[in-house]
Amino acid sequence: KKFQRADRDRSIMKKYWYALCSYIRFWCIKIKTHKFTFTKANLIFPHCAFEFSSRALVSFGYKISMRRNTQITIRNDGQLIIGNNSFFNANCVITCHNYIEVGENCKFGPGCMMFDQDHNMENTKTIVEKNNFTSDKIIIGEGCWFGAGCIILKGSIIEPHCVFGAGTIIKGTYKKGSIVIQKRNTSIKMFE
Repeated sequence: KKFQRADRDRSIMKKYWYALCSYIRFWCIKIKTHKFTFTKANLIFPHCAFEFSSRALVSFGYKISMRRNTQITIRNDGQLIIGNNSFFNANCVITCHNYIEVGENCKFGPGCMMFDQDHNMENTKTIVEKNNFTSDKIIIGEGCWFGAGCIILKGSIIEPHCVFGAGTIIKGTYKKGSIVIQKRNTSIKMFE
């Protein structure tokens, strides 16, 4: 029992340490962006990467949790709002050029991605990197759950309490309480 208690105490101390480091890190980001709101109770693991433009507007609610290697990039005048008690598992990516809002109590499995922009491919005579971006909002209602590897694309409006199976590519409007699973067929052929 001594060892169990010691392990539990170490685990608790580790969470407090992560929370303290997150708080200090967020204050450093706030000095740069000025439009960044957050609370003390967020639990952000080390090795998460944040890149915010100086004009970005960022708001993290209470008890946000982000596991290792989560990356958040906000360009230009992008706005990112994450509601209370939302969870991002390892290797999630958020890239915001316009507006992304995540409601309260949302859960994202490992490797989920959100992009509110696409490359503008109207001018096919220029290299892709030189093109402008087209962007549209992403709005996610409260209590949504996203399985591993979901990709949420620009223009997605997801009403509350939706569930998305692993690997789902999400674009468009989804009504409250939707359960979305994209089935894939595996085709195996043999060489002759």
